[in-house]
Amino acid sequence: MGKPHSFFRFGEEVLALTSPLRPPLEAEFRKLVGGLGYQCLALEKVREGGRLVLRLTLDVEGGISLQDCETAAREVNAFLDEHDEAFSEPFFLEVSSPGPERPLVCLEDYRRFRGEWIRISWKNGKKRVLCIDDVGEDGVVTLRSREGEVLQLPWTEIRRPRLHPEV
Repeated sequence: MGKPHSFFRFGEEVLALTSPLRPPLEAEFRKLVGGLGYQCLALEKVREGGRLVLRLTLDVEGGISLQDCETAAREVNAFLDEHDEAFSEPFFLEVSSPGPERPLVCLEDYRRFRGEWIRISWKNGKKRVLCIDDVGEDGVVTLRSREGEVLQLPWTEIRRPRLHPEV
């Protein structure tokens, strides 16, 4: 099997949060990424234009730079070269930041972005833009609309939350 090739995509959105690696290998992979000082937001395997793509989305306090993407790509490529058996065919590696409209994927994201505006999908499929006012120890997020309406929802019930920096 040939070596993976790096392709850098800076600032793109992540549409799916999945892991193509088996649990033991995924744990090693996340340890590697964490050891570099990055948070792994997403790791997905997709087929685009007839080629297999392994897409890695990283974050770090202060944001991911192009240099961060290059550093991570070098280390991840070396790691994956040692684990060729995890993939049945050659693939391209893409390393990117979550972008300005990043998804909120864990409770800590709501705490980190307290005071920021987010866009969520509502029950009827419509989108709403709300501000994160507070996050309780129990995981309940207090959200406020532009009109002053206050909602309290468990963070696990908030559908497709993304930062909304245009507000």
